[in-house]
Amino acid sequence: MILEELEDEQRWSKAFAESQDKLAQLAHKVRADIKAGYSQKMDIDELRTHK
Repeated sequence: MILEELEDEQRWSKAFAESQDKLAQLAHKVRADIKAGYSQKMDIDELRTHK
């Protein structure tokens, strides 16, 4: 069981490390969209009912 947990942790670490460039690109796009006015501030209730 401990070995399985260690293997799982290694898979997650690898997946996270390999996704850093994509996450950075996504964050850059989100910031640009916010700056361009393509987003709106919503509270949690609005998020639940917004479709």
